[in-house]
Amino acid sequence: MRTSVLVLGILGGVFSLMVGLCTGVCFSAVGELGESVGDTETAAEANAAGGKFVLFGLIQAIVGIVGTVKAYRTFEEPDVKKVPVYCLGAAAFLSVFNTMQFFTSGLLFGVAILLIFIGGAKAPTDSSGQTGDSEQMA
Repeated sequence: MRTSVLVLGILGGVFSLMVGLCTGVCFSAVGELGESVGDTETAAEANAAGGKFVLFGLIQAIVGIVGTVKAYRTFEEPDVKKVPVYCLGAAAFLSVFNTMQFFTSGLLFGVAILLIFIGGAKAPTDSSGQTGDSEQMA
C-alpha cells in the first residue's frame, strides 16, 4: 500500500504539471493570436492567464510530490501523517481550483490520502506481538 501511495502521488504530480503547462501554452497561443489581430487587451489577459496556469500547475506538482515522498517515508509511523495529508490535500484542492481537473490529478491525490488513512490503521498488538483479535487455544 505504501508503494501505491507513491505511484498515485507521482502520477498526480505529473498529470498536474502536464495540464498546467498545456493550458498555459494554449492561453499564450490565444494571446499571440490576439496580438496578430490587433487586440492587445485580450492578448495581455490571455498571456497573464497562461502564466498563472503554468505557475499553479508547477506549485501543485511540487506540493503533491513532496507530500507523496513524505508519506512514503513515514508510512508506518502513526504520528507523522499530518504533513503528507495536508500536502496532498492542498495539491488536490489546487487541482480542482486551478484547472478543474478533478478526475485526473485531484482524484489521484484524493485516493492517495485515503490509502494513507487506511494503511496506517493497524490492529493493536499485545506484548507478545500478536494482534488483539487472535485468541490462543489452550
